[in-house]
Order: sequence, then C-alpha cells, then structure tokens
Amino acid sequence: MGAGSLNPEDRLFPLQGRFGEALLERPELLEALPERFVLVVLRLDDPEAARLALERLPHLQAWTQEEGPLVYALFQGQELVGVVHQGAPTPGVPPPSPAGGHRGPGARGLRPSAQGGEDGGGQPEG
Repeated sequence: MGAGSLNPEDRLFPLQGRFGEALLERPELLEALPERFVLVVLRLDDPEAARLALERLPHLQAWTQEEGPLVYALFQGQELVGVVHQGAPTPGVPPPSPAGGHRGPGARGLRPSAQGGEDGGGQPEG
C-alpha cells in the first residue's frame, strides 16, 4: 500500500511510534529533550502530510503551557532525520550553526547518526 493510498493523518500516525522507537534506540536523543513536550511529526518528503501537521500547530501550541515545548520530529519516509525544539540550552547540545538557518531564540536540534555505531550515536547539528 503506497503513501498515496492513505490519507495524510494515516501517513503521520505511524511516525509517532517510530519516534518512540528512535528514543529507545538512541538514549542520547531522549537526554537532549525536555522532560515533558508536545510532539509534532513532520514528514519532509510528503508535502500534504507536512501541511496537515503545520495546520495543527495552533492547537498543539495551546498545550505547551501545561505539557512543555513543541518538539519537531523530522522524517524522510520512515527514517528520523532530525529533532528540533525550543527551550533553555541543554548541556552537550550546541546551538545550531548559522549555516543551518534561524529557528528562533533558544532553538536547538539533534541529528540522528547515519552510522548507527555501537551507541546509536546522535550527532549535534552544526
């Protein structure tokens, strides 16, 4: 069943589970995130699904007061390619480089390692 046969919501939903799996596979990703947060899944290779996720942002932002900051999980297909969120600096996670573009005050990101060595190694963006 191809991505075109599912509606955008059905294409985003499994990625929430995939994000949870990535946190279990790479504990350093979890350590770089706030204790509580609101997850926003963005599928970069699916404009329709990405648009749906972005349209939900006002609703999700209403939860941030109680639940914590928004955390954006960026996917290409089923692969987690980045995690971005705003908040106070986290030790060991440098701010993004100017070449990475502006994401607002306090924005930081973590890029999962493509090598996936013994430790699963996430790589700070930079």
